[in-house]
Amino acid sequence: MSELAGSSGSAGAGVAGAGAAGTASTAGAAAAGLDSASADTVATLLERVLGELGADFAREGDDAFLVTLPGVRKHRTLVWLIVGAHELLIESFVCRQPDENHEGVYRYLLQRNASLRTVAYAIDGVGDIHLVGR
Repeated sequence: MSELAGSSGSAGAGVAGAGAAGTASTAGAAAAGLDSASADTVATLLERVLGELGADFAREGDDAFLVTLPGVRKHRTLVWLIVGAHELLIESFVCRQPDENHEGVYRYLLQRNASLRTVAYAIDGVGDIHLVGR
């Protein structure tokens, strides 16, 4: 799992240095037997599909995408999509560290994780909450 850091504002940045993470995962893909051309093909396919869907996104490095989703309660939600050697990492900032009842909030998130299948709640070094998936 990537290290969660560098959240910002209401939507957050989630992944610290996504460009660096993208380069690292391309190198990891090559080491795992998936050549960089295959990883590039997956990233190119993802870019094409996001474009066809009309998604608002920016490509960061070789294999990281920052997608902006329109929201109902929030004005927007930022989601990182990072192509890895054998997975697609999905990460989104949820909220800042709870002001009170930390233990209760974190207990609730752990209980929710038990019923979630492809994503899970995680906290970063300062206690901010993110949703991550592979």
